Amino acid sequence: MKTLKLTTRLRVPAPVRWLLCSALLTACGALQQSHQLSQQITADQQEGEALLRGLASPPRQRITVHHTPWVSPKALRLPPTRLPASANRKITFATAAPVPLSELSKIIYQLSGLRLRLTPDAEAKLQQGKKKQPTPYDEPTIAGIRWQGELAGLLDEVSSTLGLSWRYQEAAITLYYLDSRTFQIYAIPSETKMSSTISSGIDVGLGGNDSGSRGSGQSAQKTSVSLKSDMLEDIHRNIQSMLTKGVGQLSRSPSTGSVTVTDTPSVLNRIAHYIGHENRTITKQVLLNIKVLAIELHDEHQLGINWSLLYDPANSGRSLLAGLGLTPGDQSSIGNASIFKVQGGGQLGGSEWLLKALAKQGKVSTITSPSVTTLNLQPVPVQVATQKSYLARTETTTKSKGEETITLTPGMLTHGFNMHLLPLVMADNQLLLQYTINLSELVDTKTFGVKDKAEIQLPEINTRLFSQKVKLRSGDTLV
Repeated sequence: MKTLKLTTRLRVPAPVRWLLCSALLTACGALQQSHQLSQQITADQQEGEALLRGLASPPRQRITVHHTPWVSPKALRLPPTRLPASANRKITFATAAPVPLSELSKIIYQLSGLRLRLTPDAEAKLQQGKKKQPTPYDEPTIAGIRWQGELAGLLDEVSSTLGLSWRYQEAAITLYYLDSRTFQIYAIPSETKMSSTISSGIDVGLGGNDSGSRGSGQSAQKTSVSLKSDMLEDIHRNIQSMLTKGVGQLSRSPSTGSVTVTDTPSVLNRIAHYIGHENRTITKQVLLNIKVLAIELHDEHQLGINWSLLYDPANSGRSLLAGLGLTPGDQSSIGNASIFKVQGGGQLGGSEWLLKALAKQGKVSTITSPSVTTLNLQPVPVQVATQKSYLARTETTTKSKGEETITLTPGMLTHGFNMHLLPLVMADNQLLLQYTINLSELVDTKTFGVKDKAEIQLPEINTRLFSQKVKLRSGDTLV
């Protein structure tokens, strides 16, 4: 069987061929540009998703099982040796009549070879309440003590009876009333001032000459939030309130961050506990990852971002708008909400829906993504802004000969994104965050005055300013 093959050739005129090639090249260029734009949007979206996944912390494992011998890496402080074992002998002591301290010192020296000493502040404490002038023979006495046991226990009884304390130091037993300790406060000497003011209103003025009238009217609303703190000064004030009245003394060294306290041992122990707690609190470190995105909305979304699209119906009813306390039936009540919290932990599944929803409504691009690190109760500023110069003032001076001198005064305008963050880490490592955001946009710069002679420029700015406080957990995302 034979196969018949037919070949048909079509001749196209040269002008038609040129038009076809031109149309093909134009179509290829448009497709290539569209493909590049799509790749850029996809890359920005993937970058945002990776950032939000990085913000999520894996769930903390409450119980850890070790199948091998385990030793705690935390060192345990052993109690100091109160008395050498050779000197801490068994002793039986009873007083039928008041016994001078010099007599007790002899007994202790015979048993342990340690001498008993009295500091000047302890002597002054024992002489308090005595009306007559003390003499060298008027020494303190002890009475009503019956003890059988180690020497350290007897010294506890004696010092408690006299209202003193004792310690083993330089091969001797010292009875003392006051002691001094130096504590280090882990805070940099600084004074913090923050203020945020939200104002609105109108100022109307009327003017005239001698035959006219003058008047003015003003309607305004103003809300201010200010913060002023000096951490070292606050801690010093608290320590001062803990001192024994008329006895305790406090010496401060702000340049080194240390304080020296002189008081009774019980007060010093309370101050040490307080300073230790404050040091642990103020040295907790906080890492805040900030992502500033620019969204160029499509034509159908020019009225604003539709936040209800962030609800994920496929994720077992889980919503990214958990920070607002909304349920699936409350999607219509979201309205123009622009601040909400994405619950962290695990996979942070809502992050993908967040970027996908934004990308569906417009072109998403990253302006900046700084990571700021600060300590507990230490504010940190973030600014992404543009500075622009403008003509703020024009002054014309006429001299006696008719000559004019024109003086131009420039002004500086800063607009963009400004943020202040103040974290407070709670005892359960949850975070209270106070933040202030100031968004300003330069709309236009208009020129007023006489052209080429006396002109000024007046910038027109759109400003959005708000200050809020939220409670977050590690890994949560605030949008």
